[in-house]
Amino acid sequence: MTRSNQKLPASAETSGPIVLLSGSSSVARGIAAYYKKHYPDGDLLIEEERGSNKAKLLQFIRRRARNRGWLSVIDALAGRLIQGLVDGLFVHQPVTVVEPDLVVADCNDPAIPRLVNEVNARLIILNLCSLISAAQLEAIGCPVINVHPGINPRYRGAGNVWALSEGRFELVGVTVHFVDAGIDTGAVIAYAAVDPVSLHLGVEDTFVFSQRAGADLAMNLAKGIEPPPVPSAFKDLPSRLYPYPGLSTWLRAWRNLKCAQRKDGQKNS
Repeated sequence: MTRSNQKLPASAETSGPIVLLSGSSSVARGIAAYYKKHYPDGDLLIEEERGSNKAKLLQFIRRRARNRGWLSVIDALAGRLIQGLVDGLFVHQPVTVVEPDLVVADCNDPAIPRLVNEVNARLIILNLCSLISAAQLEAIGCPVINVHPGINPRYRGAGNVWALSEGRFELVGVTVHFVDAGIDTGAVIAYAAVDPVSLHLGVEDTFVFSQRAGADLAMNLAKGIEPPPVPSAFKDLPSRLYPYPGLSTWLRAWRNLKCAQRKDGQKNS
């Protein structure tokens, strides 16, 4: 879908605040606090999506079973459980919770475009929230960009964990792109590469590090700063959509990353 308002504000002096539409996971809240720290003067409004976890989980199970079968459902649920444990115990990022300006059950709630239009927002940044519908995009009268933890178009969807599980460390990073009606199919604005091997990051730490790098990119773009050059490895990539990863994917990602870091340490010793 082509939208006439897919154009970034020319500079920070453009009237109206920035709206951050955020998920409610611990990682999303930590990144929201990171944004807020850079906008202490009220130029950032946070809208947090707090839907029913039970309803979302049941919807996820039904869709996964229909598309991929029950073994895939078990694998995915095990992956969610392990990810939650790792997120709570081993991610080396303090989580600071910032009180949102608006709480909604879903990112397609009509209260969102109402607030956006009331405050004359100049930009919406998506932060690990659910998919926005085409109708919701049309109701919003300003540019909408997403900070995606993966390199588009090669790693649309779940992103970096699949790159790690496939051993494609050169394709780990973050993409800032305009949002359209597809899944991570909007026009790319900027990339940031992340090297989890030399930085000695864990799988979940790679996710957090990428989101912070993407937040820095998004905030610079909102100030009118030109995006950095596209890394050569990110050019002319095929498009592929990846589903939510299961436990087997997380384990492959962990194994591949540990092996690569071990080899890197031996090479540099």
